[in-house]
Amino acid sequence: METLMQDVRYGLRMLLRNPGFTAVAILSLALGIGANTTIFTLVNTVLLNPIPVRDTHTLVSPFTTDEKNKNNQFNLFGISNPNYKDYRDQSRSFEGMAAYAGAAINLSGGGEPEQIAGDLVSGNFFSLLGVQPALGRAFLPEEDQVEGARPVTVLGDRLWKRRFASDPSIVGKTIALNGQGFTVYKFRTMVPDAEQRKSDLATFNEATGVLFKIRRDPRVTRVGACLRRWSLDELPQLINVLIGDMSLVGPRPALPTEVAGYSGHMRRRLVVKPGMTGLWQVSGRSDVSWEEAERLDVHYVENWSLALDLQVLWKTGSAVIRGSGAY
Repeated sequence: METLMQDVRYGLRMLLRNPGFTAVAILSLALGIGANTTIFTLVNTVLLNPIPVRDTHTLVSPFTTDEKNKNNQFNLFGISNPNYKDYRDQSRSFEGMAAYAGAAINLSGGGEPEQIAGDLVSGNFFSLLGVQPALGRAFLPEEDQVEGARPVTVLGDRLWKRRFASDPSIVGKTIALNGQGFTVYKFRTMVPDAEQRKSDLATFNEATGVLFKIRRDPRVTRVGACLRRWSLDELPQLINVLIGDMSLVGPRPALPTEVAGYSGHMRRRLVVKPGMTGLWQVSGRSDVSWEEAERLDVHYVENWSLALDLQVLWKTGSAVIRGSGAY
C-alpha cells in the first residue's frame, strides 16, 4: 500500500511539472472515453437492444431539403402532409409509408391535468412496423381516412402505469386530450350581463355551427365596438402567449360550449395551442362561415410550417386595418 501511495505522489508531481503534457493526456483520455461511450451506446441500441419492430434493417426516414442546404446535414426538414400523401400513393420503392409528428398533448382526467409528449401518427403506423399493443388494439388504417372519425389513442406503457395505475379496464374508455380550458385575457367589450342576455338574442344569431355572432350586437358597448374594430380588445392575450397558454399564430381560441359541439374531425384543432391570429382571422373573421372556419383551422394543424406562420403574421396587419368581420 505504501508503494502504491509513493507511485501516486510521484505521478502527480510529474504531471504538475509538465502542464502541457498533462493537458494533452487529460484531453486524450476525455476523447477516448467519449468515443467509447458513443460507440457502446450505438452498439447497445442497434445490436444488443434494437427497437422492437419488424425488419428494422428495412426502415428508412425520408426528409426534404433545398438546393441551398442540400449538403448541410443540420438543415433537414420534415415532409408536409400533402407531400406525404403523394409519396404514399405514388411511390413504388417502399412496401408502405406511415407518417408521424411529435406533439405536446394536454391530458386531463384520471388526475391533475398535465402536458405529455406524444406523436400524431397515420392509421397504418403500427401495422407497418409490425407492432401490436399489449392490451386492446392498434389503429386501423381507415381511421385517419374517414372525415370526422372518432379520435383513437394508444397509451405508452410508462404513462399507462404512472397515470392509470396499470388498469386494464382503461381499454375502450374515453380520456380527455387537448381539451383543458384556460382563461383568455381580453379587454371587456360587452355589458356585464352579456351572457345572461345571450339566450334572448338567439333568434338574431347570424353565425352557423357552434358560433354565436350578431353584426350589430346590442350587448357591445360603444367603446367596445371601437376596440373590436381595431382588434385592440385582444392585446391582453399577449399575457396568454407569455405564460404558454397560447401562441402568436394558431386556431381561434374556443369557448367550452363550442368545444362540446365539435365533431371528431374538428377536434384536431385542439392538437395545437390557439393563437392570437390565424387563418380564420386573416380570412374575414366573423364574416367566414363556420364550415370554412373549421376547414381553415384543420388545414393549419395539418400543414403547419414556419413559413405559414410568417405569412399569417404578415397578413394580420392588413386584416386589422381593413377591419372586415371585426364585430
